[in-house]
Amino acid sequence: MKSIYIDTSVILAKYKPNDNIHGDAKIMFKSKKLKHIISHITLIELASVISRNFKQIKIGDLASKELLDFTFREKVYFLLRYILEENLLNIFHYNGKDSIPYFEALESIFSDYSQAIFLAPISKLRTLDNLHIASLKNIIFSKNLSINYFVTGDEEILKNRNKLKSYLDLLIVSPQTLIELEAL
Repeated sequence: MKSIYIDTSVILAKYKPNDNIHGDAKIMFKSKKLKHIISHITLIELASVISRNFKQIKIGDLASKELLDFTFREKVYFLLRYILEENLLNIFHYNGKDSIPYFEALESIFSDYSQAIFLAPISKLRTLDNLHIASLKNIIFSKNLSINYFVTGDEEILKNRNKLKSYLDLLIVSPQTLIELEAL
């Protein structure tokens, strides 16, 4: 079984019929050949996006009926848990701390943050994207995991995949490319 780190955009595309990677996300999540890995950064981003785009996310009728009497907060948490469980998403994180390059006088900070600062001038990506990538690198290192792909629908990450490949030492692919490579 191959392990894939899944970006938030791909997870949510499964529940957004108008998303351009909706069909590919559905195919990818149906496969029994893949172990789905996310980080605590993904969990935070999922909660945020669900909160802002609640009405655009489509889940099954049975799950929708369970939400009728919930407060908005309860609906968001229910939907978050539903998505995690339905897609067998394995959450990993690393709590290590590092110093910040060029700022040795400062106290250490969480390694995800330190790595994101290190990565920023290399990737030139948005903050949350750098945090995802840093978190993935720390998970691979700390848990000694073999992750085969970083699957994303984010065009900026995909556009910069060659710069990031040497940092992560794994393939960064779209869901469509994953489906082709793994014959899903």
